[in-house]
Amino acid sequence: MPEADSGQSEGNRTLSWIWKARRVGAIRDDNEFILSEAFRIEWCKSRARANRWAEEVELLQEEMRQVAEFLSWHAAW
Repeated sequence: MPEADSGQSEGNRTLSWIWKARRVGAIRDDNEFILSEAFRIEWCKSRARANRWAEEVELLQEEMRQVAEFLSWHAAW
């Protein structure tokens, strides 16, 4: 896995300089900037990562609540 070799995981990742370069998109005749297909794909991947992390936070909070409830029950046992 290349991310593990470079010290980055999907949760700790910075956008490559190439995505910030000025020529990532194309300009139509009416001077409207159009994002390239690669930039759209990178955006979708980033959004999916953010959604996965948000779900992970929810799961961990529920897990912590269950552990605290179990320990309270066990202490009264």
